[in-house]
Amino acid sequence: MERGSIVAESRVKKLRRRLAGLIAGKDASVSLAAPGRTGEIELVTAEACNVDWAESRRGTRLTFLRRPAIAKSDKVFAMGSCFAVEIRRELFRRGFDVYPKYDEIKFDPATQKMGKMPARDNINHYDTFTIRQEFEMAFANRHYLPGDFLSVAAGAKSPFANPGPHVWQDPYRKRIYGATLESLADLSAKIDDCIRDAIQCANVYVVTLGLSEVWKNNQNGLYINQAPGKNTSGQFEGFTFETSTYAQNLENVMRICELVKEHFPTRKVILTVSPVPLSRTYSGWDIVLANTESKSTLRAVAAEVIRRCDNAIYWPSFEIALARDLFEADGRHVRQDGINLIVGEFLKVHLKDQ
Repeated sequence: MERGSIVAESRVKKLRRRLAGLIAGKDASVSLAAPGRTGEIELVTAEACNVDWAESRRGTRLTFLRRPAIAKSDKVFAMGSCFAVEIRRELFRRGFDVYPKYDEIKFDPATQKMGKMPARDNINHYDTFTIRQEFEMAFANRHYLPGDFLSVAAGAKSPFANPGPHVWQDPYRKRIYGATLESLADLSAKIDDCIRDAIQCANVYVVTLGLSEVWKNNQNGLYINQAPGKNTSGQFEGFTFETSTYAQNLENVMRICELVKEHFPTRKVILTVSPVPLSRTYSGWDIVLANTESKSTLRAVAAEVIRRCDNAIYWPSFEIALARDLFEADGRHVRQDGINLIVGEFLKVHLKDQ
């Protein structure tokens, strides 16, 4: 073997060892990032937003205009995907009065299941359809009807210790069950009231847009919160899967902002896109492609809404999380320090002087 080949092979082996060490977290001297991109993000509150990509430092420098929109004394309504729950928790930790107050709902754990309550608030609404349904029902003072609920086979995934062959589900929110139809109707009505009261008393609304893949209940035309049978042994019959369009989601979010404007002309709606990717797709596409379509659709919707609605504001949770890579090891959920950063920067830009 020629000397040049030996040297080249030695360098390749050395690089492989260093890369292996980097992956294992042992060597910080090797970076796979593009030149000049450190992974650090600079968030700047400026007099004018940066409009030149060359000044963005490869997309890691984000600029914001100071726009006071929320006071420390405000009652903050937060609804949306699982990232909305994290925003709600972080705002509460910072001393804000946060709604809906799901933890104040009284229910019987033996016959009623409400997400992971009381241990953890995870009453999520992943898409714009189910969020719109909540706002429309609240302003119309309506409840879901017994015929809207599902009877699902209990099976191994039953939420109750000693279930019958079937349990009842409110599929329009995450993991809401009753051992009987009566117990579910009681719990669902309490959640209705909790959300309605929260919408009525809030001063500002934070709506987190999660995904565009949805399931429609063919019987009543309503949209359910997760795929049929996601948390039970249920079946897919009676539901239609849709990759919802830009136009559909735009109509939904516009309707939410219009309802708020109609009833409370001075209150603001803060829109943000969840950085948490889809856990799986039902589209048949690769999950990365499906997630890109979902997030880009919702981001484009948010942009159009703030152009049309003077009561709407956009906050770039999605962009900040991606620019800074604020994710846990699973590549999906945002780290706690990332949540702190996103909420903290939001308050720097939008918190009114006290």
